[in-house]
Amino acid sequence: MIVAEANFFRRRFMWTVMIIDEGHRLKNEKSQLSEKLRLVPCLSKVILTGTPLQNNLRELWALLHFLAPDVFNTGTVTRFETAFDAQSSHIDNHTLRQTRKLLSIFMLRRLKDHIAITLPSRKELTVLVPLTDRQTNLYKRVLCGVDPSALENASASGAQGDGDWKRLMNMLLQLRKVCNHTYLMPGVSPDPYEVTEDIIQGSGKLLMLDRMLPKLRDDGHRVLIFSQFTSMLDLLEDYMELRGHSFVRLQGDTNRVQVSLRFRI
Repeated sequence: MIVAEANFFRRRFMWTVMIIDEGHRLKNEKSQLSEKLRLVPCLSKVILTGTPLQNNLRELWALLHFLAPDVFNTGTVTRFETAFDAQSSHIDNHTLRQTRKLLSIFMLRRLKDHIAITLPSRKELTVLVPLTDRQTNLYKRVLCGVDPSALENASASGAQGDGDWKRLMNMLLQLRKVCNHTYLMPGVSPDPYEVTEDIIQGSGKLLMLDRMLPKLRDDGHRVLIFSQFTSMLDLLEDYMELRGHSFVRLQGDTNRVQVSLRFRI
């Protein structure tokens, strides 16, 4: 609404306070929403978000730039960008400590203990899941296919975006895939693809899940399963259909209408 009616909100009033829910949408200062909101005159601004900053300090600068553009102007963005860069493995610990102090001035953090609602105490259990024999063999093959000297150079030099660092990051990504499921690697899944018991044998995680879900279902629990790989969600969906578990799938491209329909069903 604010994007479509920005001229009305900008010209009609001088607003006392602007409160932005889902404030993480302002992490990109060049987004249309951020640009439109900055045009609306107001005395105070509040950003509400449950999503922590996690990618880089430019996202933090974008939020601070929205809150106090005169202080955090475009000339200050370089310091935020150079203080922390995960891709080049560059970390300025002094600047990060100063950033933490800066956040304490601008941010109020609400914890579960601060909310006057009754919630059962959380129980956290870490289950160590071993790799299957298939995963172990594939894991070794990925490791053996990388030149050890390149890995040493990448780790020792800090790898300022050079080829060794990229090869190291690619290897770590492939190893993460192997730890999730062997089918995530090219040429491993059956051709033509079909869903059989073999899908469970390709992952230690699925073997453990296959033992846990029936008991949790019988005890009346609902289960949330998270994965950073969309391809792993595909395999989980196949597994759920194989075992006859009812489920809904939510991911980044699932819009609000789809979410409503899925949970209503």
